[in-house]
Amino acid sequence: MGEGRVKPSSMTEIFKKAFPQYLSIGMTYDQFWHGEPELVKYFRDAQKMRESRENYNMWMQGAYIYNAIISVASQVYADKGKKGHPYMEHPIPLTKEEMEYYDMLEQKKRFEELKSNIERWALGEAARIKAKEAYDDGDDRHITD
Repeated sequence: MGEGRVKPSSMTEIFKKAFPQYLSIGMTYDQFWHGEPELVKYFRDAQKMRESRENYNMWMQGAYIYNAIISVASQVYADKGKKGHPYMEHPIPLTKEEMEYYDMLEQKKRFEELKSNIERWALGEAARIKAKEAYDDGDDRHITD
C-alpha cells in the first residue's frame, strides 16, 4: 500500500469512533451505516444550526434577564416620587414584521395618551369658561362641574 492510504480495517475503526457522535445529533443506526454518505454532512450542518439557534436563544434570555434586573434595580433605587425603568411591554422583536407591529402598538399607545390629555385639557377649559361666564353674569354660585 502507498504512503497516504489507510488500511480498510482502520477506516472501520474511524467510522465506529464517529458513530456515537452522529447518534448524539439524531442520526439513526440505519442512516449512519446504510444511508447515503452525504447524509452525515447534512446532520453536521443541522447540528451547527441548532447550536447557533440555542446560542442566540441563550443570548436573548440574557437580554431579558438583564432588562428585568435593570427594571427592578431602578425601581428600588429611584428617587421618591419617581418611577424607575419599566420592564419591557412586549417581547424583543425578532423580525421586521414584529418590529413594525410593536412600533404600531407604541404609536397607538402614544396617540391614546395624547387624546386623553387633550380631552382632560378640553374639559378643564370648558369648566373654566363656564365658571368665568357665571362670574361675568354676576352669579354668586360657585360652579364646580
